[in-house]
Amino acid sequence: MSQNILEGVKLVIFDLDGVIFDIVGAIRRSAADGIQKYDLKTTIEDTMADLAHLVEKLQAVPIPQIVLNSYELLKIPALDGIPLLKRLQITLYFYARFREYKNEAKLFPRIDEIIKQLAARQIPLAIFTNQKASYAQEVLQKFGLAQYFNKIFGFNEVKKTKPDPEGIVKLMDAFKIKNPNAVIYVGDMITDIQAGLAARVKIIAVGSGLVAKEKLQKENPTHFVNDTAELANLLR
Repeated sequence: MSQNILEGVKLVIFDLDGVIFDIVGAIRRSAADGIQKYDLKTTIEDTMADLAHLVEKLQAVPIPQIVLNSYELLKIPALDGIPLLKRLQITLYFYARFREYKNEAKLFPRIDEIIKQLAARQIPLAIFTNQKASYAQEVLQKFGLAQYFNKIFGFNEVKKTKPDPEGIVKLMDAFKIKNPNAVIYVGDMITDIQAGLAARVKIIAVGSGLVAKEKLQKENPTHFVNDTAELANLLR
């Protein structure tokens, strides 16, 4: 399988957080802090995926808009039954802790090896993230990987973020690719799989730890790997 998966592939698109940049520890620590501080009746594991989605939303929305749209933005099971203003306070605490812990985050194991090997095979690489493109560029520059990516699309480059496939489709257009089977999208969230399915590209779901592996597999990605070490073997 590892010999065939790259056959005919003309573009590999990566999500950033949870695939390249290991924010799992930052999410876990901020979840633990918030649960303890506000005595929330939930577990860290049950909160992590919701918190990861929340972080994506908050990084794409100015603070005034967060306040104005807080009812829709802050629909998190762990905060059910909590008054809206208190929910906003807890959410901003989660986010502040995450931003602090994120400064210590590193790359996932072997992801730099994967990127460099794909580039050496002259397969174009791109990023599609729900974060700002400038944030993705900053992370890639920090770890010496920016030069390997031909395009970076964040939420500013699309009208609709994931799970909408707009970003994937626009990247295919940018690389003049008509056949979705010539594209691989690597992601770690359910919204990544949904976007890939909608764009009809090949999808590799990575069980980074933010979403339960069985939930990712239930979405029927083309391939599922438990971690980036397995991803390296698949894309060898």
